Amino acid sequence: MRRGFTLIELLVVIAIIAILAAILFPVFARAREKARQTSCLSNLKQVAQAELMYEADNDENMAGVYQPTVGTASNPRRYTWIDMLMPYVKNQQVWVCPSTLNPYRQDSSNPLWHEGSYGANLTPVQKSAPGGSRCYSNGRPVEQVTASECLMAMDTPNGEEAVYWQSGQAYNIADIHNGGCNVCFFDGHAKFLPLGTLRDPSQAQQLWGGGLVLTYP
Repeated sequence: MRRGFTLIELLVVIAIIAILAAILFPVFARAREKARQTSCLSNLKQVAQAELMYEADNDENMAGVYQPTVGTASNPRRYTWIDMLMPYVKNQQVWVCPSTLNPYRQDSSNPLWHEGSYGANLTPVQKSAPGGSRCYSNGRPVEQVTASECLMAMDTPNGEEAVYWQSGQAYNIADIHNGGCNVCFFDGHAKFLPLGTLRDPSQAQQLWGGGLVLTYP
């Protein structure tokens, strides 16, 4: 006659399964996040290549984070760096990080303004307008930065359109991919950088645009 499992044997089996699950689930989660990180890195690589094409068509000037106001004073319209590069990307999904899923979206009050999962480095393209107001130009000549070392764009936690270095610290960066985030550079390459590197003042001069800071005159 065949004997069934005893309660002790069943508890042992359940305990073994629970231990294996506790070991394997984090491994599966890390593997899944690694795949998402790789897809995100591919997105930023395409964004960086679009920037190079934009510069080639615009006398080696960078795309600006914001375009100066168009339209009328009573009905101003602005568009972002994403809109400037979209003709070269031609794919809305490129602007969406699979880890954050901040969508490619239109600003509710501005039909020309689009955002996604990534923020452009505002530090090297901000200029002060006459009279003490802020003016975001169409960018400056890329020759003014070390293209292989200066950040162009990266992951942002809530899909902010800009990242920047100000008063000794980096803003709008977050732990998106296991301790850091993906970034791309003005020479067209992309890679993962840990948060410690992005927040390191000793790295700021080359990473954030030659030491320029965003000012509020």
